[in-house]
Amino acid sequence: AAGLEEVASREVPPRELLRHLFTEFERLYLLLPEGKPIYEAWRDRLVTLGRMVTVTWGENVLEGLAESVDGNGALVLRRPDGFLTRVVAGDVTLRDSRAG
Repeated sequence: AAGLEEVASREVPPRELLRHLFTEFERLYLLLPEGKPIYEAWRDRLVTLGRMVTVTWGENVLEGLAESVDGNGALVLRRPDGFLTRVVAGDVTLRDSRAG
């Protein structure tokens, strides 16, 4: 985790941050009438898809291929045994570079 000012390498005034947030929100909102759900735009930017990941929540751990995300935003994980598992919440970390 990093602070916004660390990432931007400068101070970010609250008004500027809000302006950018509202601009992006409006852009995504305007996609709705075109029939392109917001989750598709989000899904297309995910760096975990097609990669081997480890998912942890509490003391539980799953490993597998991050195959896709469903319409509700759940990660679809293909486990080593071939079964698909929906992951609704958890910490996802990359295990290696692109699979296959």
